[in-house]
Amino acid sequence: MAFASSQYSLGAAIGVVMLLILLAVTLVYLRLLRRQGEEL
Repeated sequence: MAFASSQYSLGAAIGVVMLLILLAVTLVYLRLLRRQGEEL
């Protein structure tokens, strides 16, 4: 049971990290688009 629990927490942590990375990439991409003066 402990192994399954640790696996679940690991999956949750990976999900949060991937979400933060995706958010950061999106913000950088939008900032670059705005710098080029393109309309969204």
